[in-house]
Amino acid sequence: MLGRRRALQLLRVALRASLRFHLQTVLITLAALSGVAAIVVSSTYAESGTRAILARYEALGAKMIVISPAASRAVGGRARTGAPVTTLTLADYKALRSAEPEIAAASATVATTYRVRAGDLTKQVVVIGCEPDYFAIKHWRVSLGDVFSAQATRIGARTVLLGSGVAKDLFADADPTGRRLTINRVPFTILGVLEERGRRLDGSDEDDQVYVPLAAGMHRLMNVDHLNGIMLQAGRAAAVRPLAASAAEMLAARHRRFGGQQPDFTVTNQQLILEDQLAAFGRLSFLVRWVSWSALAVSAVGVTAICWISVNGRRSDIGAMRALGARRDDVLLVFVAESLAPGVLGAAAGLAVGYLASRALEARLGQPTWFDWPSAEINTLISAGLFAVVIAIASRRVMAVAPAAALAGA
Repeated sequence: MLGRRRALQLLRVALRASLRFHLQTVLITLAALSGVAAIVVSSTYAESGTRAILARYEALGAKMIVISPAASRAVGGRARTGAPVTTLTLADYKALRSAEPEIAAASATVATTYRVRAGDLTKQVVVIGCEPDYFAIKHWRVSLGDVFSAQATRIGARTVLLGSGVAKDLFADADPTGRRLTINRVPFTILGVLEERGRRLDGSDEDDQVYVPLAAGMHRLMNVDHLNGIMLQAGRAAAVRPLAASAAEMLAARHRRFGGQQPDFTVTNQQLILEDQLAAFGRLSFLVRWVSWSALAVSAVGVTAICWISVNGRRSDIGAMRALGARRDDVLLVFVAESLAPGVLGAAAGLAVGYLASRALEARLGQPTWFDWPSAEINTLISAGLFAVVIAIASRRVMAVAPAAALAGA
């Protein structure tokens, strides 16, 4: 009972000292606040950024494989033109679909730019011919109407799905489903409007595109017999790479190239792109975390210096406390408590500031709102523990101060 009463009395002395030495208290509080806030913001930034990349690729189709024609390298032995070759055909697409059991969904695509007209309004847009699986692969739903059916794709029905940007430009806020527009002077009936998508990683805006059934795009609009691309989706994440390799091998066998010629197609694996993006962001996150932990270390060094200076500047106080009967442990407790109180207060304030700064950063960068309170609290406790250790180490110097010498020096 006596020990508890003595400890409470010493803590009251420490708190009065914290209020008395304003500059010391403010400096320790600010050092703890800045260190903890840096740790919390960096951890949240790293995790929310990773989630944003995963969400973006999930929206694009994380298990998607894209096969596209390569750029032609020469025409008649002359300079390279860079125009896509026209050797990717429906026969290739059908062969892939029939030979690969791991394909869960697939769509051939053709694309070109046309002017669309609705009433007195016109707009230059990219027109994409595709199959219904195109939207399933990209996890893309309609906000109005419905996606065209497989039957409409086979017969080349003149129906069209509008991107949200096209619908807004041509019809404002009105519902355009069931109305007619012309694409390159060919009439089409609007079947629906797709949900807003935004810009892709390559900078293209899918909301400013329109989508028609594959056969209608190939034969009624573009009059082509080749494809601009093939999209495949594996049924399992583990099957993405084997499926990409198998598709490349089959197409290489079908498109015989002689004399060491490069393949006339490219196979892009979304998982490889995702891994590259995560690896690049991981390096950035490591740098951010390293800077934040460095800031915490600098804050701890600052707190150590403040405590060190406090012991040197208050030798007379130490001598007076010892002369009045305080033990060395009692003096140490007072100095630790008076520095630890603003340190803990600064750590708690750093957690709050870190939360607000994280939310502001997420809004600024357009990342998904995410804040892991348990992780942030653990980081705060670790930081507070670090401050407690350095304060205790720096304050131990009071135990070496001799009372007589301290009073004589005063």
